Amino acid sequence: PECVVNHHWLEMACQGQIAALSAGAGNYVVPDKDACEYARQQFRDAINDSLLAALKKFGDVTDVETPRIKLTVTRDVVPRMLSTILDGYQVDDVVVEDPPLEDVIATVFSEVTAGRVQQIDDDEFESIGDGQGL
Repeated sequence: PECVVNHHWLEMACQGQIAALSAGAGNYVVPDKDACEYARQQFRDAINDSLLAALKKFGDVTDVETPRIKLTVTRDVVPRMLSTILDGYQVDDVVVEDPPLEDVIATVFSEVTAGRVQQIDDDEFESIGDGQGL
């Protein structure tokens, strides 16, 4: 999904460049440095402390790269979170992803080795799911 979004923005940037170049030299205006900084500041200001505090009610804000915010939440929170955010904020795009399988396996392994998860023996494992294991 992120690849598709990045491709979309790349295509939009290319279309803008082609349109500007097709106007011919001298028929377009390149914004000065102050105008560009002002536009950048508008995006930066859009993500303020009150927005981040509101989003933290749902889970962990794991990355902020204006204008993107990455949240890590539990699966049961996703429908309510999406509904609340989409109703209350202007959202251009949403991507919902499961964590990478490697991360899940690493977390389970670390929980077991730390003793926070009860290990089961082979006989118990085989009894799960009518003798089919997991």
